[in-house]
Amino acid sequence: MSLKTSLILLIWGIALLTSFAFRFWGFIHPDSFLIRPWLIFLLLFGPSFVIAFGIFVFGFREADN
Repeated sequence: MSLKTSLILLIWGIALLTSFAFRFWGFIHPDSFLIRPWLIFLLLFGPSFVIAFGIFVFGFREADN
């Protein structure tokens, strides 16, 4: 399996786990969800930081070889 495929599967897996975690949280706590700024920041910019990290670390490693 190539590195790009592994990275895509990792990101999809994290997204699915996050989605199931929020659904489970909603079943346990049915009242309205209090939105915190750090949570929005994490959900909005977290995936792009993970992808950028993978590109910088693994992309430059492949370019050197």
